[in-house]
Parts: sequence; C-alpha cells; structure tokens
Amino acid sequence: MTRFREDWKAYHSPREVTLLLSGGGDSTALFHLLRLAEQPFRALHFVHDGQPAFAAASQDFCRRLCSEFEVRLQVETIKGKEFEGDLSWEAACRHLRYLSLQSKTGPFLTAHTADDQAETVVMRLLGGAGLAGLGGIYPQRADGVLRPLLGSNRVELRDFLRQNDWEWIDDPTNRDGNRRAIVRSQVMPTLLQYEPSLYSILARTSRRLREDEEFLRAAAHQATSKLAIPPGDSWELQGLQDLSSSLLVRFLNSLRKTFAGPGFRPRSTLIEEAVRLIRKGTNESQVVFPGGWSIWVLGARVWVCPALPKEKWEADPISPGEVFAGLRVSLTPRPGWVAWPLPDGAVLRSRRPGDRYQGRAVKKILAATGQPPWVRNRWPLLVREDEVLAVFGRPAPVERGEPGLWVDFQPDELRVQSKEK
Repeated sequence: MTRFREDWKAYHSPREVTLLLSGGGDSTALFHLLRLAEQPFRALHFVHDGQPAFAAASQDFCRRLCSEFEVRLQVETIKGKEFEGDLSWEAACRHLRYLSLQSKTGPFLTAHTADDQAETVVMRLLGGAGLAGLGGIYPQRADGVLRPLLGSNRVELRDFLRQNDWEWIDDPTNRDGNRRAIVRSQVMPTLLQYEPSLYSILARTSRRLREDEEFLRAAAHQATSKLAIPPGDSWELQGLQDLSSSLLVRFLNSLRKTFAGPGFRPRSTLIEEAVRLIRKGTNESQVVFPGGWSIWVLGARVWVCPALPKEKWEADPISPGEVFAGLRVSLTPRPGWVAWPLPDGAVLRSRRPGDRYQGRAVKKILAATGQPPWVRNRWPLLVREDEVLAVFGRPAPVERGEPGLWVDFQPDELRVQSKEK
C-alpha cells in the first residue's frame, strides 16, 4: 500500500477514474488499493462471449464486490467471436474493449503487473518483434489508459488480498489454452531459475527500448511531415527514398495505424514490400494491405489510398440519399449543391473507358481536377444510354417546372488525412 501510494503520485487524478475490473486477482487488488488511497473511481466490467460459465461467475463477483463497497459499476458485453479480422479471439476481445473506451470519458486503469510486462517482452522477443514490440506494455497510452501496477507483481498483490481476507476469481484461460499461458507456466519459471531478478531486468530493458522507439518515431514524424503534400495523403517520393530504413519503416507503421482497421495486422513482409516499392519507385505500382488500404507510387509521389467502396458503381437518381460516403443526391433544391436537369432514363454512375462529354474524353476532364485515380474513378456522371449528360462540377441550370437532380459530391472524403498515432 505504501509503494502504491508513492507510484500513484505519477497518475493521481482529482476527478473520478474508471477501473477496468475483471474480478481477477490483479484488478481486484487495484480496486482495493484505489479505495484505500481514497481515489474516486467507478468500475467497468466486460462480459466476454468465449466462456459462458466463467463470464457469468466473474460478472456476479464484480457486482457483489462493487455493491459491498458502494462503487458504481457498468457492465458491457464483448462479442469477440463475431469480430471480423485476422485476430485471435483473445486479441479481438482486447481490441473491442479498447474500442469501447473511445466513447467514454477517462482516465481508465488496467491492472497490468510486472509479470505481464515480463511475459509480454519474452513473447514478443520469441515472435521476432522490433523496438516497438520489445518496449512491452506502456505505462500510459494516448487514449487515456493508465497502468499503475507495472511496478508490482502478482504474488505480492495476492498476498495483499489474502492478508485482508479479500476474495478474487481466477480466469481459467490464464492457466492453459493460449500462448501467453504457455509462456507463463513453462517459459518464465525456467528463466526465473536462471535469473531471479528477471522481472526487474526486463522492466528496465523495456523502458530503455521504449525511449529509443519514441525517439525514432518522433524523428520519422519530423522527417516525413516535411515531405507531406496537402491535404496530407501523399509524400515526395525522393524524400522518402532518402530516409534510412528504420525511419521509413516507422513512417509506414504510422500509416498502418492510421488507415488500417485495428482488426487487421499486416505481415511484416508487407511492410518490407512497401519499403522495396518506395526504394524502387516504379510508377503506378502499389502494395495492398489487409483492410483494403494501399500504398501507391504515382509519378514523383507516394500516395495512400484508404479502403473505399467499389470503383465501378451505378445508382438510380430517383432514389435520393447517400450513394456512398461523400456522395449525396436530392430531387429537391439544396443550397450549394450542383443542379442538373434529370431526363427520363438517366442514371448516376462512375466513369467507364471511352466516356466522352461535349466532345472531350471524360478521363482528361477528370485528370484536370488534380485528384488521385481512385477518386476520379468514382466521380459521379449523369448518363443516359451511354451518353454522358453531365460531369460533377459542371452545373446545368434547371428550368422552372423541369425535373432536377441536386448532387453533393465531396471528393476529399475519399481521401484520408494522415495523422500518426
């Protein structure tokens, strides 16, 4: 308790914090430490869909614990089995938990310990991780998650609970069934026999590696921000080619965090392929990442194309509303929208090879917009029987009493601003 009071000074919040309470020994110990430290807090418990019996038991335990000590409790259900992506069930649940926090007010506390830190570093070392992975569990995350127990281990936390006759509930997956459980039960005991100070050594090592990683990320951000071309989804090819491999890899990883859905983890070979693409600079080449986003080399620029709706599309303008993100249509006048006469039989669709408008190739008309190919290929055209009647951005006056179509197309919504996370 004395050490926690000292460690908590780095995290102390005068306002109420939210404890992610699982009911396990670590989070239950943090529950009581916060209570004894007189830190205002509430609890959030996630019910997972993997083990119904344990999920019910842990929820019941958390409800009884919070009721006994008059702590507000919120319960949410996490459906990891329904998550689409290339994550394991455990990883999908973890992603969904953190995703849920984005709609809530922090800070949020998790009960990760020195044991968790050591296991994470060893697992990532065995998996061939770089500096970012070997930095382990960060004491604070950018989304407001704090880990105040990284200086404590499981044994002393459970001793603290036993000395006060406080109960907790054990998750059976911590003993078997997944990779971390194997590392915990087999690898770590062997390493501890060789080096009893393993936990403190790995904590010190991970802290140093985090510092190195943060320095390199900052250097990559500073170097590439000078190369960014507004609105921020393309960069100077030559400048990226001049970067060292360590900075270029961190730049690409920052793009991954920005553009990919968190459920998709690209193979390291894809990052390496993107590095080769940039180094080679082959025009009109791309690398597609899980989640649908891609990196392109076009001329003297490197572009990022986010995951987008189908390139070839067609819509009935008689059905007003949103065609896709960035394109809306209306049959009634809308201020600021482009107005077109709407003859019978006309449809809205994307550009096709050979399309011409008023004697000019639509392809050339759209090239003058300065938009990248994936935006131009989704550009709305009004067409009847293969005749292009209108190209967005070229309004045609609608006469009184004449059927009209009002179109709002925001091409920049098909382009994503890059922000390193």
